Amino acid sequence: MTQPAVELTQQPQKPPTGPLPWYVLTGSTKILLLIVVGGLLYLRLWKRKRQRDHVCAHCGHRNPPHRAHCTRCSAPLFGKL
Repeated sequence: MTQPAVELTQQPQKPPTGPLPWYVLTGSTKILLLIVVGGLLYLRLWKRKRQRDHVCAHCGHRNPPHRAHCTRCSAPLFGKL
C-alpha cells in the first residue's frame, strides 16, 4: 500500500498572526512585573518594621523594639513612633 504524495498546495494554510492582545505578557514584562511587586512588598515590610521602632524622647535616636534603653544616651524608652 502506497500513500499518495501530499503537495504543499493541498496543506491547510495557517491563519495570519496579528499583534498580541494587551493582556498577554512577554518574558521581559513578567520579570519586570515580578521586580516591581517584590519591591513593593519589601517596602511594605520595611515600613512596618520601622513603625515598631522606639524613638528616644531625649536624643531622638531610633532604637529597635526590643531595647528598653536608648543605645546612644541610655535614657529609658517609653513610647513608639
